[in-house]
Amino acid sequence: MSVLPFHNFGEYTDVDAEAALGVIALLALTSGRIGGAVVRTNHADDTSRVLGWRLSDCTAHPLGRAEIFSAYCTDVATGEPIPPEPGAEYADAPPVEA
Repeated sequence: MSVLPFHNFGEYTDVDAEAALGVIALLALTSGRIGGAVVRTNHADDTSRVLGWRLSDCTAHPLGRAEIFSAYCTDVATGEPIPPEPGAEYADAPPVEA
């Protein structure tokens, strides 16, 4: 797992270069394997938006709202549903185009 914090300022996005290289290296190592990517956008009003993609065969497949909700609102150990995080919106991910 790797985290890449960034800040979007409208006209430009500020990203830590070393952290970005770590994420790129991790993605390169997963080439040919199945994995996932999640983007959480935190807002000033303490809400957030969560999007996700399934990564396989060097392609990002967008997850739908229900799939990302299920991933974050299911107890891994028991498989039982757990309540969503307060203020979190689970949304359909857009397609990623190369």
